[in-house]
Amino acid sequence: MQIFDKQVVTTICMLLCINTFGQSPANPYNENLVPYRNVEGKWGYLDAGTGKVVIPARYYRVELFKGNTALVVNEKMPPHARAVELYGLIDTSGKELIPVTHDYVHPVKARSGDELDDLYHFSGEEGWGIAKADGQWLIAPGEYSDDNNGYPNYEFYDRDRYLVNNRFYFENGQKYQPPTGHRIERVDRDNRFFHITPGDSPYQKGLSDWRGNILLPATYMEIRVYAEDNRIIASGDDTFSDDDLAFIARVDEIGEKNLNEADAATLQALIEKVEKREAAGRLVENHLFDLNGKEIARFHTQYLPIAFDGVIVAERRSPTGNDYFSFVDGSPMPPHQAGKGNWRVFKDEQGLCGLADPAGKIVLPARYRSLSFYDKDRIVAHNPAAQGEDYWHQHLGVINTKGEVIVPFEYRQLWPMEDAQSFIALHKDHMGYGVIDARGNIVIPFLYEGHLSFSDGLAIVQDSVYNQGVIDTLGREVIPLAYSKIYRTLDVEPLNNRDPGRLLNVDRYFKVERDGLWGMLDRHGREVIPMAYGLIFTAGESFERRWVEVSDPTMARKGLVNILTGVTIAPQYKDIFPLGNVIKVTLPESHFYELLDTEGNLLPGGPYTKMEYERKGHGCFIAEKEGKFGGLDIDGKTLLPFVYDRLHYASPGLFQAQKEGRYFFVNREGREYIAHHRSH
Repeated sequence: MQIFDKQVVTTICMLLCINTFGQSPANPYNENLVPYRNVEGKWGYLDAGTGKVVIPARYYRVELFKGNTALVVNEKMPPHARAVELYGLIDTSGKELIPVTHDYVHPVKARSGDELDDLYHFSGEEGWGIAKADGQWLIAPGEYSDDNNGYPNYEFYDRDRYLVNNRFYFENGQKYQPPTGHRIERVDRDNRFFHITPGDSPYQKGLSDWRGNILLPATYMEIRVYAEDNRIIASGDDTFSDDDLAFIARVDEIGEKNLNEADAATLQALIEKVEKREAAGRLVENHLFDLNGKEIARFHTQYLPIAFDGVIVAERRSPTGNDYFSFVDGSPMPPHQAGKGNWRVFKDEQGLCGLADPAGKIVLPARYRSLSFYDKDRIVAHNPAAQGEDYWHQHLGVINTKGEVIVPFEYRQLWPMEDAQSFIALHKDHMGYGVIDARGNIVIPFLYEGHLSFSDGLAIVQDSVYNQGVIDTLGREVIPLAYSKIYRTLDVEPLNNRDPGRLLNVDRYFKVERDGLWGMLDRHGREVIPMAYGLIFTAGESFERRWVEVSDPTMARKGLVNILTGVTIAPQYKDIFPLGNVIKVTLPESHFYELLDTEGNLLPGGPYTKMEYERKGHGCFIAEKEGKFGGLDIDGKTLLPFVYDRLHYASPGLFQAQKEGRYFFVNREGREYIAHHRSH
């Protein structure tokens, strides 16, 4: 709903999203000073208690104070040009902390995307800068504007840690720089490293400390730091010369389609060069360093390696598998010895899996298609199929670390359940899914179409003729297979239990459909909403209070059912929204608005031609009736009378209003802040 016309929106409201200095989580605004507009159209501030002028009206636009500062705007009228807005920052006495001379301002955001409450980005004739809410410059205007072609380039981790132009890093008031001629690609704050690149090249990477000392020259394509193991893996590709890399960077910049004939031939030659290296199985040259940059070893892999469990692993394409290297000295390791100290599944040259014990001794030879631990001494194994046999003849079973068969190899699919004592299974001789126990005994017969998915002990199942129901982990029908569709609702905490850690103690419901009509059942199969509706909808906040939106069979009208209280509001409205203590409804013919109480009774005061709910602060409604705007509280009672030409929420305690051509603020008690004198 548009509350102000375009001019007034520009005049009053635009800056509300700019100032982010917080006073408290509930109300960040300092409502002791209230903006007022004089008869000349200028803005200043009044004392909220006495109504006296504190800061005279001399600004084209102002914002509410947040803490002890506020953003203000004036206009500059250049000759033969449109008006230019100039921004600045004042304190509660009206003193300009940041002069009102800057032509641009916006919030500063952290890497997380959150706005940093007390920082502003200002730009002006002197360049761009970052100011704190107290008026002190964190980055003075123009201090770094000569870099990056004058465009702002910064990244804030938080208020005290930030990167500027990829060349300067600040932490707790200290300034750090990379080595001369380099840029900071990434800041490793845990280990106090800079990942660096030479100039603007993104393809060559190196590592330095925060003092600017180079640990690894910027000649690698990937660097991974493993501080806990005192190791760094730096990977490069010695296939390409520096000239080759420069050419690749140029191709990346202009695009392959825009190459001339000679450059296209050069690119083709480089591609052939890579293909030859790939065929030789030697693509990546890796260097193993300690954290001081001392080289320990070099080794080659087909793909970039990673490290885990104290071993370096690199994928190999031909033959399929992995290569393993020692994290201590970079030497190659047999697959079964990689990662000593843990049971380890390894692959041989044919891609078959075996098992090594924590000492690196082979206990199961490589003869399985796959091995997957699911418990301390239990492994789901995929037996080797005879050559030429298809998927349906490759069967799964369960073995222990001695290779003894616990569950025979009779299953096309086998998925351990949460208790690790049973399996969702698809038997080789059956078309349906079922459940077996840890010894292979049938718990739930193989009757159901599609993979079974249990959650909190329940699973929606479907038979061969597509009837759906719900069963428990013992196969008992909680909801009979008598419905065309069944959907789980959101799991919600019981109203008497707000502990988010008790994940199993949830209220669960199922939406069910049969013969084109929908209803709802609880986790025990009991009906909570009858099968009488064209559609039912559960939304997060509303459903937490157990409100369920329902529609008539034509889905043209909406109503509500509260499955906790039993209150039913028949589908008769175009739209319906439960909002705390009241329910907002839209009438079907006029599209006007009314409010209901939580029993479905019509509240007095309506209908309203416009209505908007404001969730911030204490919550309220701004509504229009008979051409005038007013305010309602969260109980639907009149907060502000319907006498205003326009009304807009400004803060938890203040509204912006227009009446009889005047623009002013009004508080929740109806006090209007108006001053009639002219500016001086």
